[in-house]
Amino acid sequence: MEVLVNILNAVWSFLNSAVGIMLVVGATGWLLKKLYDKKPDWKKYEGAIIEAVKYAEREIPDETPNKSMGRLNAALQYVLKIHGEVNGQKATEAEVAEIKEGIRIVHAELEANGNLKKTITTVAVLLLCCGLLFSSLGCQVIFQTPESGPATVGSPNNSAVTTEGQETDSNQSPVPAAKEVKNDVGN
Repeated sequence: MEVLVNILNAVWSFLNSAVGIMLVVGATGWLLKKLYDKKPDWKKYEGAIIEAVKYAEREIPDETPNKSMGRLNAALQYVLKIHGEVNGQKATEAEVAEIKEGIRIVHAELEANGNLKKTITTVAVLLLCCGLLFSSLGCQVIFQTPESGPATVGSPNNSAVTTEGQETDSNQSPVPAAKEVKNDVGN
């Protein structure tokens, strides 16, 4: 019994030393890395799965009977086609089951984040934000139609500059002559 106590004291002393602590921390880190690095196989196809889910949502209308299974099947066929192109072979039954699980998980995440909703309000808000951003930056828009002749550049104050003729600046470089033309666009 005394021998066992001496061995345990020696092990405890070693583990409390700097080398022992380093070994315990290193072994724990290695073990955790092995556990956390094990990703499901469908993760390498996550981009294709997202694309497939969005494709299936677009292509299969809400009025379709049994739309969930139809969408799952459409997304699965899409991902399996990509799987075959990447690997050069058909997926096994285990891979198909895992890809189905991945499609369900990705679909739930996309739906929870609101990435599958198609609303007019969202589009209108995005267009309004883009318009406000461009107008606040003073961006100019080029207008040209076949009937209008030379290109005109619209500015925020609804005036336009046309390029006809040549003038020279102080360095004697040719510069297009500018003349103001009123636009009827805007306020």
